[in-house]
Amino acid sequence: MENCCTYLNSLELNGIKPGLAVTEELYRRSGELGRNLKFIHIAGTNGKGSTGAMIQKSLRQVGFNVGFYTSPHLMNFRERIRINGRAISENDLELEYRYLRKFADSMRQDGISVTYFEFTTILAINYFARMQVDFVVLETGMGGRFDSTNIFDSILSIITNISPDHQRFLGETLAEIAFEKAGIIKSGHPCFAGIMAEEPLQVIRKQAAEKNAELFECESIDDLPFLYRDGKQFFEVNGHKIELNLIGAMQRKNARLAVNVLEYLSQKYQFDLDRALTGLSTVEWQGRCQKLADNLIIDGGHNIDGIRSLIECLLEAYPDYKYNFIFGSFKDKDSMECLELLSQVANRFYFKKIAYEYRDSYDYCELSEFLMKKSDKVFEKLENWSTVQKLLDANAAHKAKEIFVICGSLYLVGEYFTYINYDLEQI
Repeated sequence: MENCCTYLNSLELNGIKPGLAVTEELYRRSGELGRNLKFIHIAGTNGKGSTGAMIQKSLRQVGFNVGFYTSPHLMNFRERIRINGRAISENDLELEYRYLRKFADSMRQDGISVTYFEFTTILAINYFARMQVDFVVLETGMGGRFDSTNIFDSILSIITNISPDHQRFLGETLAEIAFEKAGIIKSGHPCFAGIMAEEPLQVIRKQAAEKNAELFECESIDDLPFLYRDGKQFFEVNGHKIELNLIGAMQRKNARLAVNVLEYLSQKYQFDLDRALTGLSTVEWQGRCQKLADNLIIDGGHNIDGIRSLIECLLEAYPDYKYNFIFGSFKDKDSMECLELLSQVANRFYFKKIAYEYRDSYDYCELSEFLMKKSDKVFEKLENWSTVQKLLDANAAHKAKEIFVICGSLYLVGEYFTYINYDLEQI
């Protein structure tokens, strides 16, 4: 019999099929094991993973066992399914796969094909149910209304922000995208909205009102004093002193949203909020504006809003440095506009094609043509990852005040993590 990862790779060929019917049927046939779980459901264009990481780490800090389902993974599929920060073991993954596979096969015999995300979502929920976790922090894959994660009745929903991404599936305007994301709001259960433009926020307000869901809106961080020390940032939210082990203004926005959620949960489930918030001092979320070395930053931002956040983070945390971008991206992203934004602060570019067989990525010639239309910045082809280490070593030897930034896709970040054999077992 095929192992889990081989089988999942075969499901990639079924593509993306927005809709809930297949997931619901797979869930029903496999026993609806997650019916007693408490789901915290997160949608949004960017910031879902970071916000989820903050919430799950804070809940763990006060003794709860927390499942965390996220996507995509960086190196190994097991990263998507975690309990108390630890990735599902190979043995448990194989057990859950074998259990669920027979139901997926029975559906195929009935002419119903299951996609990668539909299968992995139910697999994760079955695992969390068997392990009897206290909470599940559940991140949508794409959108919300027709996302496979939306078949569960969550205790609250979170919408981090709205910006253009996946327009082919979610719509061209911010209002249309917001409508899809707001599809995770459940009747009678609160929704927490992050900092975003007025247009999508109005849509979320309307959807919350129609579903009788109390809406908590995040306040701006524009006037929020903060300081950096020892790679962390310090600020105050709602009277609570925050020590955050993640850098950048976007992470302050995510933290403000997470604090709002945790305030609500602390009242409902009677735990010490300030103790919970100490978890933010050690929270980790790899591949998001992460400093791997004195002269290396990695960031998986793959859309315009994510690139803006990366630039904001670099200018804020490393204002006196030159930035050399190692960039790769998929063909379903606004890569030309991303490169135009990066070129405004870039010293030079290195372009690399992403080695992923299931999606088309831009090659060196295509990316260089994009850049030349928008900028006169220097660029070259990155043949392999060993070149990066040579560049870093030469940079360090000369004590140059420059930083190399790997960005454009989480899959590109994952490639580099694989090359350096980075440990992603525990967060």
